[in-house]
Amino acid sequence: YIKCDEELERLKQMTYDQQDEYINTMHRLKNTRLLFIDDFFRKLPTEVDKAKMFDIINFRYLNNKPCIFSSEKSLPEILNIDEAIGSRIFEMAKKFNVEIGKDMSKNYRLKF
Repeated sequence: YIKCDEELERLKQMTYDQQDEYINTMHRLKNTRLLFIDDFFRKLPTEVDKAKMFDIINFRYLNNKPCIFSSEKSLPEILNIDEAIGSRIFEMAKKFNVEIGKDMSKNYRLKF
């Protein structure tokens, strides 16, 4: 389980400061049996963010390793952000894609 924005920030820091830890973390993210990426692209990603996510997602795509994505963005929105990433997610998700429309009544944080 990773929170997308937090993990991307951590990976960017490691890229320069802790190369060995960066390599180990990327290996773990690519090879874990199931990767759950929460809040996928909640913030608009930078080109570096997209490159790191593509590296992880493409590896998992090519090696048939499952991912679960949660996102406030729809698949078409993700495709507009980055077609290469979005098309791989689309291909991996196929019939397993579930989109839940926005409904403020379902936001547990707003319950009194």
